[in-house]
Amino acid sequence: MKIDKAFESLFKELESISTEYIVIRNGVQAGTIKGAILKDHEIQTIPGIKILDGDELKTDDQILVADSIQPLPGPNGENNGYLIRYLTQRDIANQEKRVGISVGTINGDAVVSSGSNNTINFKSTDLSTIKELLDSKSEISQEEKEELTQLIETIINNNMPVSKGSFGKFKSIFDKYSDVALTVRAFIIKWLSTKN
Repeated sequence: MKIDKAFESLFKELESISTEYIVIRNGVQAGTIKGAILKDHEIQTIPGIKILDGDELKTDDQILVADSIQPLPGPNGENNGYLIRYLTQRDIANQEKRVGISVGTINGDAVVSSGSNNTINFKSTDLSTIKELLDSKSEISQEEKEELTQLIETIINNNMPVSKGSFGKFKSIFDKYSDVALTVRAFIIKWLSTKN
């Protein structure tokens, strides 16, 4: 009984300092909830509607986006609100500005990546680039290097179709050495785009 009274007292105190937020979910008003900002980027709510990641908590002068939510169970397991870690519109804008662009080379061929878009300027039309790159990887066995280059030569010389799983045997190499995967992929794409 004392625990219930203690929780009731805490809720009354929290409610007295709370702000009412309109909850927007997928662009539609889902309801309202009261909560108080505890510290930078955290709100504790009193019991109310369920809050989901990505929900917007809106007041007259701000919009906060729920980033992570921790339910707060009461002494009997009931919902006693949520501890919500949120992002402001400014936080979101700053995250969008941080998309980096990386430019690098793999054996003289340009590779440009912005995280979601990759561009490969592959100049070579023979297997020398791939062979040189494979030779620089001492951890790959000579047998695997030869099998991979032989497969590529067979595909190119025999106009063999490239299908899903053609390079499955070399997955562990491609997983460990992304530069090898990019170079082989670029070489095959270039070959496919120039063949009659």
